[in-house]
Amino acid sequence: MSAVEHEDRHNPRAPFRGEVTLWRNREPVPATARDIGPGGVFLETDAAMSEGALCVLRLKLPDQHGFTVMGRTVRSERGRPPLRAPGLAVEFVSIAPSQRFALRRFALRHRPVVTPRVVL
Repeated sequence: MSAVEHEDRHNPRAPFRGEVTLWRNREPVPATARDIGPGGVFLETDAAMSEGALCVLRLKLPDQHGFTVMGRTVRSERGRPPLRAPGLAVEFVSIAPSQRFALRRFALRHRPVVTPRVVL
């Protein structure tokens, strides 16, 4: 993600590696979070889901209890092995305010620092 993309986001995002259970059609699908914020998460998974498809996610931040949210697939990526795994961008559509607050706090504390490039 470029600095411009980062600044255009409505919610902060931070790198995050954690196991997530994606429930699709009442079936659990293992996934790994790549980045996360109060508005959504990117999941590395081979699961295919169409844009707009609803799903339930079970995830856990470090030093927090696990929680469940409802999400909607906003993008699917095929991946570019070995550089990038396939996955899904999922927007949170039903999340408790306390969970959204915890995600915002996590993202603000762990987001990468973008250093402006100076050309001399």
